[in-house]
Amino acid sequence: MNKPEVIIIHHSATKDGTAKDFNAIKNYHKNTLGWRDIGYNWIIEKVNGKAAVIKGRSESISGAHTKGMNDKSIGICVVGNYDKDNVPSDLYAELVELIADIRSRHGDLPLKKHSDYANKTCPGLNFPFEQLVEATSGCDYIGRWATPHIEYCLEAGLMTGYADGSFKPTKTVTREELAIVVARLGGYNG
Repeated sequence: MNKPEVIIIHHSATKDGTAKDFNAIKNYHKNTLGWRDIGYNWIIEKVNGKAAVIKGRSESISGAHTKGMNDKSIGICVVGNYDKDNVPSDLYAELVELIADIRSRHGDLPLKKHSDYANKTCPGLNFPFEQLVEATSGCDYIGRWATPHIEYCLEAGLMTGYADGSFKPTKTVTREELAIVVARLGGYNG
């Protein structure tokens, strides 16, 4: 049983190019390494030229991606070699949304690099890890169906987030909070 405490980011250290990447990784994990399934919980890759998020192992089942952490982490592999290349913007955007989705189910799990637990460069020397941490910290509404609406309300000053930087998009709105939004819509700023 997996009890996630962290999200661990990986790269495949291979060139992305086809929809066969997920299947190739799964085949390698099962048939070469002898694992029962693909080791990662999620794979992000290009499928028919578009960024796609593909489910691997269930998040409730221990992975096989980071020795010593498999029973307390969710592993995400972004297909590509980020020791040599930069992460494509569409794959990066999918990663940010996936992290928000995972956190909506498991709480604010910290992000870690595979290299934090192994003598590797994974997720790659060119992987913008610090940028990813910043882009996903406290921003608990990214990747939700209402993201553009929330961003509009924040930018227009109709709503604000909480002191910790979160928005808490699934929290029930109180009548007091609703009154503030309606008043702001009416132009009252008191």
